[in-house]
Amino acid sequence: MSLRDDIHALIDSLPEESLMEVYNNLWEYREEEEKELLEEAKKEVQAERQQNSV
Repeated sequence: MSLRDDIHALIDSLPEESLMEVYNNLWEYREEEEKELLEEAKKEVQAERQQNSV
């Protein structure tokens, strides 16, 4: 069994309440990652604009 299979087996064995908590935590983590990526992209665009305006 691969690590991925082990993780899926563990998640599948959790009670429904725990599954919802795992899902919510993963969703929050994903949202935070997206925010960080958006902030990085904004900074890059601002830097490019400043560089191009010189």
